[in-house]
Amino acid sequence: MNRPSLALCFSIAALINLAVGSLNNIHGGKLDERNFARFGEKISQFHHQLLQKKPLGMKDDTSIMLHLDAYTNEVSEQYLSVAIDAGDIRRNWKGINFTAAQVINLAKALYPAMLRVGGTSEDFIIFDDDSELQRGRDFNVNETKSDVCDDKTECKLQPQTSNFTMNTSQWDAVNEFVEAVGWDFIFGLNVLLRKPWPNGTWDSHEAEQLLTYTTSKGYNVNWELGNEPDRFFAVAPDIPVSPQQDARDFKTLKALVDDKSPTTKFIAGPDVADVSNPFFGDFLEAIEDGVINAATWHHYYCNGETAVLPDFFSVDRLDHFIVDSQRAVGYLQQSQPNVELWLGETSSCYDGGAPVLSSAYIAGFMWLDKLGIAALLNHTRVFRQAFVGGHYSLLNATQYPLPDYWLSVLHKTLVGTRVLYVLNSLEMGRYIRVYAHCAKAPYPAGSVVLILLNINTYDTTATLANTELASSSRDVYWLTPPGNTTNVLSMQVTLNGHLLQLVGDQLPELQPEGQEAKDSIFLPALSFGFHVFKDVKAPACM
Repeated sequence: MNRPSLALCFSIAALINLAVGSLNNIHGGKLDERNFARFGEKISQFHHQLLQKKPLGMKDDTSIMLHLDAYTNEVSEQYLSVAIDAGDIRRNWKGINFTAAQVINLAKALYPAMLRVGGTSEDFIIFDDDSELQRGRDFNVNETKSDVCDDKTECKLQPQTSNFTMNTSQWDAVNEFVEAVGWDFIFGLNVLLRKPWPNGTWDSHEAEQLLTYTTSKGYNVNWELGNEPDRFFAVAPDIPVSPQQDARDFKTLKALVDDKSPTTKFIAGPDVADVSNPFFGDFLEAIEDGVINAATWHHYYCNGETAVLPDFFSVDRLDHFIVDSQRAVGYLQQSQPNVELWLGETSSCYDGGAPVLSSAYIAGFMWLDKLGIAALLNHTRVFRQAFVGGHYSLLNATQYPLPDYWLSVLHKTLVGTRVLYVLNSLEMGRYIRVYAHCAKAPYPAGSVVLILLNINTYDTTATLANTELASSSRDVYWLTPPGNTTNVLSMQVTLNGHLLQLVGDQLPELQPEGQEAKDSIFLPALSFGFHVFKDVKAPACM
């Protein structure tokens, strides 16, 4: 297996830490995009030579073998979906213009998708269909400067733990947006509204008001109830909600939705923060059959406040998602085998993402690898936190695409719903990571798309063991940072060497590089992309 030498890794890490230390000394500890840009070129110059050559003694022995006769899993057409934090309602949707042509065009490029609005703040929302005021919004006693930010400040989306009002205008705005772009919509209801003890059950009065208004407007909304109940000890320590009580509350929600909604709606939950916490398994054991349509859990690789660059191409961190996913699959198969499994909220780092890192090219390793693994391990939808907002968003503060947005559009354009098994694709410690799907139309039936990541710090090649792939012509969509692959902190990305940028408020054509048949694939250092094999005629994809 290809592995960079420890000396090489330590050299890179030392150089990065030296540069970051210089930034902190010079700029008073503020690590933002403007400051880092001044040092990005110097960092690249320092370790460019280290990344060019393969360490002595390393061999290229990666062989790619697919099962082409049958697919191993099938995901939703909305597999890659997105989220917006419910805290943005508190800020009156500051940071996104739902009616801007550019935002609408960028969203349409991700169709079909489902938008989730949820997060910690969902459990503090009070719906008021009479109020046009945002009570608790202006000069809230719990509000901090970091909660209201602009593109000139470091925006940390720290949730507030005080109730606030969502009015009809705010609700209309997001519903009209999803209708305009063709997305489905799922919204998280406040589960911390409780009836007095000793009963302690969910008070559904506010939800009933919202469902009644939603139905009267003809909006199509799916529902969640509560966000990360396994962590209520941190946000609402005086309101304990057990897995068994949460399951009973979902039954109440199911009855309410059946009564108020003219059409069948998805209900998803419990949206736990940590799938290793017994809460997830206990909830699935307690929930009655037919109450939820999808079991949801959340995943982040690291803390946004402490993450450093090497975390973003650490195979150990990437592999941890495999372990957690397998645990989630096990719980579901044991208790609710007929329910879908969703990764209900996910990104690189929690607490709003890591400044500079979560919005840079390097974050694509975490995002693309997660999309590959989750599809293999029975997840039918993955919700990226966030479409807008925070350091981990797909669009920046001016709603301009960041590298992970372009990666997401390519995935949405090329990757079909049928998942193919790649030999050893769930093995730990892989520096060449490969996943496969049937390719989407307009590629002909039987076409196969490979998702490829080279986490090595040197160029390498992989051999195609399937003669069907080796003998097929292919279209290559390869993503690298501008300049060279050492520029991993870039907020821009190139497709086959061409900078991706909007043309006015429109997306450019995403043109592949055509290649003739051969039995190997060239993989540049620290980069990723897609190869579409057009002539395979795989039985699984016919």
